[in-house]
Amino acid sequence: VFKSLEEVVQFYNTRDVEDWPAPEVTENVNPFIGDLGLTADEEAAVVAFLRTLTDGYKPPREDRLEQEQGQQVPTDERLSRQSDRQSDLQSQPSARPSR
Repeated sequence: VFKSLEEVVQFYNTRDVEDWPAPEVTENVNPFIGDLGLTADEEAAVVAFLRTLTDGYKPPREDRLEQEQGQQVPTDERLSRQSDRQSDLQSQPSARPSR
């Protein structure tokens, strides 16, 4: 599992020229990517470009703080928080006028 976008880009740039673990599912391997020949500066440029591609989504505030501090929130805890927030939103009166 990759922990950063930089690691993902490096993997696709060097998959066929460096010693990486074997894929878990070989059917998913794209035979046309794996030796892109990018320099470190070119890899950084690809990462910078990919970071501009966003839909504006930001994780909930406490998840962002934990990510910034390098702490990983367990998936079940994150899902529980999301469920709690959805319940809170559903219990609030609607801002729409009644018909």
